[in-house]
Amino acid sequence: MVTEKMVVTMAKNVIPITEMRIGEEGTIVGIKDKEPFPRRLWVLGLFPGKKIRKLSSSLAGGSVVLRCGTQELALGRGLATRIMVEVER
Repeated sequence: MVTEKMVVTMAKNVIPITEMRIGEEGTIVGIKDKEPFPRRLWVLGLFPGKKIRKLSSSLAGGSVVLRCGTQELALGRGLATRIMVEVER
């Protein structure tokens, strides 16, 4: 349900998308700060349990580019910082 709040437990392998390495894959686990998962992300196909790959990011605080299935998406850094991903390291 879109209105449910996703609480993310800070584990070693759960990080924000912005901290992923280029080419690294992960699974979305939720949103930081006990906020509801934004509807616009559900519409884009980004929701808990979805696998993503980080394709690029700007060092100057610009957008972060992800691959989700067959589509490539650019997210603003502010939103990307709040999306928590479980990675295998």
